[in-house]
Amino acid sequence: MLKNIISEALHNAKVVSFTKDIIKASYIRFFRGHKKEIEEMVDLAFQLLVENQNKKKSISGLTKTASLIGRTIFHVHDPTFWFGMMEQNYSQHVRVLNDFSAIEPFIIGKRVLDFGSNGGYFALELSRGGYDVSMTDVLDSRVPDVRHLPFHKMSSPTDIPYRANSFDTVVIKTVLHHINVENMPQVLKKIRNISSRLIIEEDVFDVSSVVEKIKVKKRQFKIAKFANLTPQEQYYYLVLNDYFTNAVIHERPGINFPFTFHSIQEWKSILSDSGYKIIKYIYNGFPGWKLTKNSQAWIICDRK
Repeated sequence: MLKNIISEALHNAKVVSFTKDIIKASYIRFFRGHKKEIEEMVDLAFQLLVENQNKKKSISGLTKTASLIGRTIFHVHDPTFWFGMMEQNYSQHVRVLNDFSAIEPFIIGKRVLDFGSNGGYFALELSRGGYDVSMTDVLDSRVPDVRHLPFHKMSSPTDIPYRANSFDTVVIKTVLHHINVENMPQVLKKIRNISSRLIIEEDVFDVSSVVEKIKVKKRQFKIAKFANLTPQEQYYYLVLNDYFTNAVIHERPGINFPFTFHSIQEWKSILSDSGYKIIKYIYNGFPGWKLTKNSQAWIICDRK
């Protein structure tokens, strides 16, 4: 399944070109002084990924290629290389501060669970903001600065062992598309049991009518181009961006890639069927503070 989706996306020249252009534009903006290097690195990276699939190699072969790109082109394991240093600064400061500012108005209570906490930068910022924070993830990628915070390493996405009403708010940031479709109902049901408020940040597609309605394109010309893609092309863009970020730039070999992205309407239906009422829905387009430019939405919901 993964190989088919990735292969289809990499064989769509229009989507590959658009994805490369967006990644290059974002990297150039955040990593100033490296324009030529960024253009060459991104172009070569996608050339190798496309060539891999043109040769009809297996998913393990694609994974090896992605890892090779990360290590030899972006030097992700070299702490002295400019790309890693600048990306780390972005993750620790720029992204987390803006995410915290955007999400805090919707948090209720003080007990917060960061579901799918990754390195823990966002959880650390919540803690600094006075919240009683816990973290959980299927992978233990915690940085040293957050080791003092409570953490549960999940054996699977449905391994959510907390008691009823353990938290006031659960925050899930760009994690749900890594959960298999068959597990989603159980995950949402368990989260509903442990907290009354759920805040979701997710990458969404099939947004053309939404972009037109709220006129995001007046502020973000690139999201207008994204909206002009077909829904299938928008989906492929999310697939390529997600794979490139996680498999190449962050080299996370254990991460799950079911690419369960949904449209806005699909998310509304899924959440309603799972016992939630949506309090507020915010479509952010390509958020200016995000290095990875995905079509994103915030969904704030409570138990029915």
